[in-house]
Amino acid sequence: MDTIDQTILRDKTSFPSTLRVRHTSQVRAGDACRHLASGGPIGIAYHIDSQGQIDFIALSNLSLAFVIHFDSPHHNTPHGSAEFAYVLQSGSEEPGTDDVDICLVGFSLSRTAIQVNSVTQRHVRGVDLSTLFCANAREPWSPARIVRERVSSNADSWDIARLWLGEESTAQKDVCLQAWLATCVASKCPREIMAAIKVSTRFLSKSELACLADLVAQSDLLDYYKPKEVVNDFSSGGYNKEGKFEVHNERYKTRVRPSELTRVIMTDEHGREYTGNAKGAKGKRTTIRMHDKSRNIGALSTVKVLGRQEPTNPEKARDELLFLLLTSRKDLRNSAFVRSLWFPSWKDMHEPPDTVDEVYAGSAMVGERSVVVAHGPPGTGKTTTIAAASRIWDLCRFPVWIVAHSNVAVKNIAETLFKKDVDFKLVVSKEFYVEWHEHLYSEIQEKVRRSDELPTDKVAMERELGGSQIVLSTLSMISNPALHDNGTFDIIPVKRLVIDEASQINIFEFMHILVRFQSSLQKVCFFGDPQQLPPFGQDKVSRMKTIFDLQHISCLNQDLFLDTQYRMPVPIGAFISKAVYKGRLLSQHLITHPSCLAFIDVSTPQGFEERAGTSWRNPGEVQTMVHLVRTYYKSTHFCIITPYDAQRAAIQRVLQNESLPWDSVYNLDSFQGNEADFVLVSVVRSSQPGFLVSLQRMNVLLTRCRKGLIVVTNRGFIEYGGSGTLLGLLARHWLSAYNETSWIDWRTVADATANLPGAPARPRQKVDTLRPFSVPGSAFSKASCASNSVPPLRTNLTPKSPNLQNMQAFPPLWQKKTPILPGSWKTSDLSPFSYAFIAQAPRGWPTRISARSIPDPTPYANVEADYWEDDTEKPSLSATVPRQKDGGTIWGARSNEMQKTPGDGTMSTHKYHPHSLLNKRAVPKKEVEKPKLKSAHKPVKSLDTWKSGPAVAHPSNVSSPARTSAPSTSVKSSKTKIVETQQPSKPLGFIRSFVKYS
Repeated sequence: MDTIDQTILRDKTSFPSTLRVRHTSQVRAGDACRHLASGGPIGIAYHIDSQGQIDFIALSNLSLAFVIHFDSPHHNTPHGSAEFAYVLQSGSEEPGTDDVDICLVGFSLSRTAIQVNSVTQRHVRGVDLSTLFCANAREPWSPARIVRERVSSNADSWDIARLWLGEESTAQKDVCLQAWLATCVASKCPREIMAAIKVSTRFLSKSELACLADLVAQSDLLDYYKPKEVVNDFSSGGYNKEGKFEVHNERYKTRVRPSELTRVIMTDEHGREYTGNAKGAKGKRTTIRMHDKSRNIGALSTVKVLGRQEPTNPEKARDELLFLLLTSRKDLRNSAFVRSLWFPSWKDMHEPPDTVDEVYAGSAMVGERSVVVAHGPPGTGKTTTIAAASRIWDLCRFPVWIVAHSNVAVKNIAETLFKKDVDFKLVVSKEFYVEWHEHLYSEIQEKVRRSDELPTDKVAMERELGGSQIVLSTLSMISNPALHDNGTFDIIPVKRLVIDEASQINIFEFMHILVRFQSSLQKVCFFGDPQQLPPFGQDKVSRMKTIFDLQHISCLNQDLFLDTQYRMPVPIGAFISKAVYKGRLLSQHLITHPSCLAFIDVSTPQGFEERAGTSWRNPGEVQTMVHLVRTYYKSTHFCIITPYDAQRAAIQRVLQNESLPWDSVYNLDSFQGNEADFVLVSVVRSSQPGFLVSLQRMNVLLTRCRKGLIVVTNRGFIEYGGSGTLLGLLARHWLSAYNETSWIDWRTVADATANLPGAPARPRQKVDTLRPFSVPGSAFSKASCASNSVPPLRTNLTPKSPNLQNMQAFPPLWQKKTPILPGSWKTSDLSPFSYAFIAQAPRGWPTRISARSIPDPTPYANVEADYWEDDTEKPSLSATVPRQKDGGTIWGARSNEMQKTPGDGTMSTHKYHPHSLLNKRAVPKKEVEKPKLKSAHKPVKSLDTWKSGPAVAHPSNVSSPARTSAPSTSVKSSKTKIVETQQPSKPLGFIRSFVKYS
């Protein structure tokens, strides 16, 4: 017999200081129960194995605890001991009777009852102490609070909380003390125990119990694998003016959160340790209650948090649901959506086609189908589809709730709705918003509502919502009980629920929502991609499922596949389609040249992986990233993605020290759903693939770019150690498909002599001389570089004639030979777009030319302009050079200035040599008179924006092929008359230039 010395209740003489412990097997569990069934409450607790099943349970009274081990495989037959069954059911076979001598008690007994029932096939009945003293089951008390308020106020909260950390070395001791503490609480509150509502597994069927057992096992495993120690990223720490110690957090993910269940350990520069508890937080500052009252604390070197954080809103809602089900207050069978997902019947369902576009998916959302599951690969317009359906619902005044797993995904949807003039409100938590991410909501500030500032009464809340019928929030926020208390769900009932990022959410996280709103919910739409990031913890809990893993839904063809991507250049999109989506994914994009991808080889010894705590970093790749940003991409819309958090922190730190843009560096898990013109990838690993073996994570990594992808890695690693990864397959595919490797040595990047996607070489050597030259028919004077120090073009690329569909194919203008300018193209280079105009033109100059004749796919539609009627004096063909304007490349402007786009803040990537005179505005020597316009024509009226579909990507960052024409205004002059639209994104210059070409 073992003994445990307890130090939790040291000041109470009524409780023993030692606890006797006996071990027994499941076969002899009846003998143990006979010793405990003499009378009084019996506490129960359990410990799980690596599969989430019960490894052993502890039953305890005030002086003796039994540890019952379950070593043999679990069977579907009930446990044979009658004494054991008698104790588990609190001495009663029926839920309506009570035994005054025996009562099973425990913390979170609902979870315990389901797990014990799963392993013993015996019903469990008892009192849940976590919900016994609280006003409602939504806010259960922690064990530490229960013991301090009901047993001993001198009990240390940390000593109690650490019993639930799951340390393997002290597992049996901790579980015995959990059961013993439950007995101590029950012995102090006999009246509350006898009057309490008992939880019982008898209220549920076998299929329901099996389903809930899977839910509890998965949540227990996730708790088991949660880190028990988190190192904080902080900038400073010290006492403020009010005499309180504050820590200034640097990173949201590792911030110190207020909690009674954790302990903060701080180490100063001299190695001295200080402990405390996080009591409050405001923005990036966390207030610490120091256990040591000394104020002579040196500069902090490390801050770490021990223990587990407070339960989140979804976790509390899940435990509340279990309690309500086991007390017969809720019934899973009353929810039609729960039945269709977890307990499917023979209900007739409409069978859609296997592959559809976003138009079909949108019609399914607003149609009669109650469950819509849309599979949207990267760039296929999931957000646009959601916005289109939301617009229709908004016009019909239908209440809609749109939720997602992350705040970033919710923000992306909100920005799209805002651009489409859809009325909505976005509810965000104070913790996420204040000082951390306020800048993310600058464009939609008027739509944002902080959860801590919401009114507490229904009338004021209705006024706050302002008549909006669409609400956006995270999955955690919709589980917040504050929205129920202030009547938000009465004002805007949850009738239509749209869930984005559904492939990142465990299917069980939806159960409490579907049960809570079962009386009002009419339609649920799931959007996601199972080939992208999986739910958190799925690598540890392999049986975790998403909505896309439910076989009865996929067998009935309930998932809608969006089959056309508009984000990535065609070569990258084609590879992703073949390697990930079995060739089902089509690509619609203007960039078709393989130069959109480049691999940068950071070979050893420069590029080597090294451990950084539990993460990895690569110093050589960090320096290469700095060169890329400084020389090539600092003026473009770029981002840096890496699979490892230590590498992200290192890159951010160096960029910040170099005064370079540093706020566009992300780890892989935080960037899904986002995109950038140019994506720089730091692979980090140089020996073992690590995270790279995950097809889902690599799919996210390679599908974020709109114009170019630059992969920084070790070539030897990709060709050998990482050859089996998606990244290794991409390198081999580029070699076989385009007869080139696209590998660039890191030294050429450091010397600025490498030609990269959207960024030609920029040698640092000073150019010797400039030799002037002229282009026939051009109104500009030009210059070419005569220096021999300029490196040649990449010769391994197959030359192609420039065309309007492939802006990246423009030859760089720093070649010695006369550059090819847009105005000097041959007629054959202009097909097919130029012929689309010429074919519809009458003899002579046309009186009107419409961009509607441009064949799809193009971002130029529904714009009309008036031009010259005759061809008396046409402008020179070479008098036009590109310039950036409002998100699109406009041809026909006599300037090579790169202008900032007001739409999305990107810059043109088409650049001339810095010494070229093309960068200066030319003034013609003599004004050329142009013939007068005979008549002006009315502009085209606006069309329905929603018929255009999602945006078509463009190398010059034309972000949307909107087909809506705003009312136009006339700009008059003595010689010309051109009708331009009010929307700055309409590329009239593009059309005008083609008329000049013709």
